[in-house]
Amino acid sequence: MKKVTLFSLLISLLFSRASAQDAGNISGILRDGLRHLPVDAGSEPLDFTVYRGDYIVFDFSLDGSFRFQVPGLSIDLDMPRPVGQTAYVKVKETGTFAFTLADRKGTLHVIELEGPGYTKVTAEEAVRLIKESSPFILDVRTPGEYAAGHLEGSVLLPVQDLFSRMETLTGHEQDPVLVVCATGNRSTVASHLLMKAGFTRVYNLRYGIKEWMQRGNPVVK
Repeated sequence: MKKVTLFSLLISLLFSRASAQDAGNISGILRDGLRHLPVDAGSEPLDFTVYRGDYIVFDFSLDGSFRFQVPGLSIDLDMPRPVGQTAYVKVKETGTFAFTLADRKGTLHVIELEGPGYTKVTAEEAVRLIKESSPFILDVRTPGEYAAGHLEGSVLLPVQDLFSRMETLTGHEQDPVLVVCATGNRSTVASHLLMKAGFTRVYNLRYGIKEWMQRGNPVVK
């Protein structure tokens, strides 16, 4: 009985540790498709980890505008964004990047999305997936981009609307879902949202419809 108790306790501790590590890997909170990163009023260096493709915004504890500069990603702008401009910053490349936010220094770690039921596919692999599995094809670009050319049979649901309209995808949770955008960034955000919503077979067209068309694959207008 004692051995069983000790074994159960060990397993419990291991799972608790793993859960804590998983929960702590990514910074901030994903809300309405945007990753909110908290910034306090201190002076300590900031350290954030986000997914490639994330749309990030800062939740400040102070009022005012702050210059956000990431030389390695060619980012140099004010946060929060001025009225009338895009509210978020899109992170397009993986790696570790030094940044400044006003007079605060920090490090931004950008990693690839990973997880059970999630697969990145090339255009060639997507062709095979469509032929063999007939996936539900979800295009998360804008209506204008979609009208300019899209995969046959795809359904348009812009990534900025995906969180609030997730119920329109009810019934596809167990189906293979191929997510498409222009270059593979918005589709990564959408894939993450789908996974959090319980979708179990999510395929991300890693380099987007751009690679799809470069490979000579057909689109519908």
